[in-house]
Amino acid sequence: ESDQKATFDEPAPDLEDVGKKSKEKGDKITQEGVALLAAGNTSGAGAKFKEALDVAPKAHVAAYNLGVMAEMDGSFTQAKKYYKQAFTAKADYGPAVAAYVMLEYKTSGSKSEALGFIEPKAKKYPDVAEIQAAYAKLLVDNGQIEKAMTAAKEALKKDERSVPAMVALAKAYHKNGQNEFAKYIAGQAKDIEPNNADVYVVLSYIALADKNKKLAVDHLRKAVELSPNLIEARNNLAVILLDGANFEEAAAQLEKIVPLASYKAEIFLNLGEAYRGLKKWKQAIDTFAQAEKLGAPKSMIYFNLALLYFSADAIAGLSKKEAYKKSQSFFIKYRDAVGAKTAAEEIDIDSYLKRLDKMIKIQEKLEAKKAGGGEGEGGGE
Repeated sequence: ESDQKATFDEPAPDLEDVGKKSKEKGDKITQEGVALLAAGNTSGAGAKFKEALDVAPKAHVAAYNLGVMAEMDGSFTQAKKYYKQAFTAKADYGPAVAAYVMLEYKTSGSKSEALGFIEPKAKKYPDVAEIQAAYAKLLVDNGQIEKAMTAAKEALKKDERSVPAMVALAKAYHKNGQNEFAKYIAGQAKDIEPNNADVYVVLSYIALADKNKKLAVDHLRKAVELSPNLIEARNNLAVILLDGANFEEAAAQLEKIVPLASYKAEIFLNLGEAYRGLKKWKQAIDTFAQAEKLGAPKSMIYFNLALLYFSADAIAGLSKKEAYKKSQSFFIKYRDAVGAKTAAEEIDIDSYLKRLDKMIKIQEKLEAKKAGGGEGEGGGE
């Protein structure tokens, strides 16, 4: 007779019950993270959100919040990964869908790709306000104003306090020349979320339309303070600063976003102008070259380089005469690109070309005198 005792298999766990318990635990940990975030404990909140995902990989709210935190830190690739994890777990989770597509648009600059992503989702989930609002914002940027207004108003029917929808509608009204409507809607959005950076960007557009540049600057500074990685806010602020010849701060604003917007020719064009104003000639030339590589309008590149070589006091490897000839060449290229009439209206190009002729002749005389044993000095006009 054997001494062995019979053994019996443990009953298989109820997978549905296990999944339910994991979800409940994940939700509980997520709420703890949300509470920590509200209290300003970002590191503690991040740890809780990651713990929630370890327990329940489909904890979409935890994934979304990690995405928001990563985006605020400028870790855009990581942010997109978390947003995608959130809406993969819950396909109609509007905040994650909207955040993902707007960040994808911000980092790629492709309106068509962003619209291609959001449009089918907007049709599939017509009752999700966040998705409709993101769709409206992209339509505005794509110049489809009437369609954008319709989408934004539909979003507001679902959620009358949707600030993203209000931002989209205000921007659409502004682009449609209806600034009083835009101001009213943006004011409502500001009352609801006084710390929303996008609201202040829209308010800056409205202020500029009202010819109140100082107020526009104040709004943009507030937007940058609230969202340091907001490309649109820093670039728009830099443009106004450049217009006021505040080259140093303009360069500082643009340098902050170059790593985040390496695809945007406009950023490099503006930064090149700032460097030119600061007399950082080599940096300006290199930056304009990058802008041209990214597809900046040739006429703008020619114009900026013409001014640079005209005003540069010294460029390594070039004599004064050579710099003036380069300036002359770029002014001619600019005139050919935009047409003689436009060039004359914008900068009085004939005056520049005449001055350059005179400056080149002076340099040639100085060079001849020096070659003949005289003691000429370069740089005269």
